[in-house]
Amino acid sequence: MTTEVKRHCPTCKSEEQHRHVTPKESHWLRTEHDVTFTNDWWRCKREGCRTIRYYHAESQNHQLPEGFDDD
Repeated sequence: MTTEVKRHCPTCKSEEQHRHVTPKESHWLRTEHDVTFTNDWWRCKREGCRTIRYYHAESQNHQLPEGFDDD
């Protein structure tokens, strides 16, 4: 399974490395946005960005709240 991909980030407005969402981020997607299948969701790795997006549609994206800062 691929762990990183380069995709366009709608927040950064550029091609950025993305990684799979973590279990904590996946839980947030499921509870806050009623997403049932989170394997196709990716998080931008650019420092300070909290955008998570659906792999197949850039328009399906959400901003994680503060406290989800990437380590």
